[in-house]
Amino acid sequence: MILKLPFKKAWYYKEKPIEILLRLGTLEDLCEDLKIDFWQIKDYMLKNEFDFSHLLLYYGYVMACQKRGQLPKYTKAHAVIWLEYMSATEKKKYIEGMTELFGKVVKSYRNVKGKKKD
Repeated sequence: MILKLPFKKAWYYKEKPIEILLRLGTLEDLCEDLKIDFWQIKDYMLKNEFDFSHLLLYYGYVMACQKRGQLPKYTKAHAVIWLEYMSATEKKKYIEGMTELFGKVVKSYRNVKGKKKD
């Protein structure tokens, strides 16, 4: 997904289109950075919603850079600004992307859980 994210220019913010890729690998990188197990994501997200959201946004950006074979130009500090000053329409797209990602996680978990019963 491509989000128009805010960048500080002098005394105002200008939006630039930045590619964000939300996959299971994004969540794995996030867990590694937070030093939590994959199954602890829900608890961490409920306790630290902003931290989780901005790190997911940052690692989605890093994942998109890796896909293109580029090094990331922006830091986690940029992700804080992106999330804080993101427009309402872009925030809605980001939330839809997060919802879709977590839907895939739940669906794959149910598939794995169902196969174990056989």
